[in-house]
Amino acid sequence: MTEEFKNEEDSLSQTKQKKIKTESLNPGSEKYGDNNMNEFDSTDEIDADATTNLSTEAASRARIVSVTPPPPSSQSSKLSSNLGPVFSPELLAMYYSRLFPYNFMHSWLSYDPSPENIHPRSSSSSSEKGDDSPRRIRSAQEGRSNLFKRREFSFTIEPQPGDEIYIRYQSFSTQEEFRTAVLKRRPTKIDIGAIFSHPPKDHLSIQKNGSSSRTFVPEQRELVFDVDLTDYDGVRKCGCSGAAICGKCWKMMNMAIRVMDAGLREDFGFQNIVWFYSGRRGVHAWVSDEVARKLTDEGRSAVASYFEVNLGSEHNKVDTLPYPLHPTLARSHTILEPMFIADILPSTGHGLLANAQAWEGLLASLPDAATPVADTLLARWNNKNCSSSPAEKWNEIKRFLSIFCGKGSNSSSDKSMKK
Repeated sequence: MTEEFKNEEDSLSQTKQKKIKTESLNPGSEKYGDNNMNEFDSTDEIDADATTNLSTEAASRARIVSVTPPPPSSQSSKLSSNLGPVFSPELLAMYYSRLFPYNFMHSWLSYDPSPENIHPRSSSSSSEKGDDSPRRIRSAQEGRSNLFKRREFSFTIEPQPGDEIYIRYQSFSTQEEFRTAVLKRRPTKIDIGAIFSHPPKDHLSIQKNGSSSRTFVPEQRELVFDVDLTDYDGVRKCGCSGAAICGKCWKMMNMAIRVMDAGLREDFGFQNIVWFYSGRRGVHAWVSDEVARKLTDEGRSAVASYFEVNLGSEHNKVDTLPYPLHPTLARSHTILEPMFIADILPSTGHGLLANAQAWEGLLASLPDAATPVADTLLARWNNKNCSSSPAEKWNEIKRFLSIFCGKGSNSSSDKSMKK
């Protein structure tokens, strides 16, 4: 293996390498983020917060998802410009030799939950309990090992500072082989790809000798959703935008996770879902159920489309939702409203109802037909004797709109709203 890596690296150094766009490594903008390697036939990375409908092509596009060293502190990246370098090759080598979870990575990507793989000191197994025959257990273990060795990895290495090389089609037969390669390469980023029909490291010989260009093809791909804070820039009122992150806007990621996780589990029946910090500006949801890994492109697109809420485009906004709400939207409202009241409305959050300027802007966003409601509330809240909290103001908006919509714009409803 050592000689193979040496020859490959020498060859890569002599040819024109693909440079990867990187950003300064800090809590909000990290070089371990997305690098737009669309040609990597791997897991689907689907934008779960798009405000316009995803096309089938976009929903089924194969992309990479990264597994990286742990991110720095979660403090706002706006402070990162004064931090200087936050990692070194020596610390990276120490991380890979002492902390990187090789056992868990191998167990997860082999889909092998056996105790000896997750907890190496545990000797319990189904054979000891008489649950299965040794031959059947050995066959199952070989099948799981076969999954791992057909898994594609890619490494981003940095032989010289600022000189990054992206290496595809890495695959490993065993956990120890994977560990040896990582320790030797010390990649700044490891990307996890699809499970192919053959070990990816043999792709050139397979494609050369195969009877069809489709001999070397992906057979399984985790269903991966990518949620980015940049999709919330229009509603982030904390001062952050782009890749900048702070504690206030990061709570929006928690809201997205709650909604998406509930939908994936309750509506689709998926069980094996894990959420990761993306390494830059959001989170990734990996759905690893076998039925999810084997979905067709059409099936993957259908799952993505299910979570879309079409709010139109920048030039053609859609301000209404169908009533009654779809059960998914109704459940999402139940999940989100308490978090919205606690983390978005007050000054400790995004201040949507924290001061006169904020509530004037919110009331101005109500439909023209609800102008009487906006005028009534504006007069109440701008009164010097008004001391209602943001949560109380929110309940007033709901109550007054309910009265207005239920009774119509007439003298009776106007009188009720003035109470």
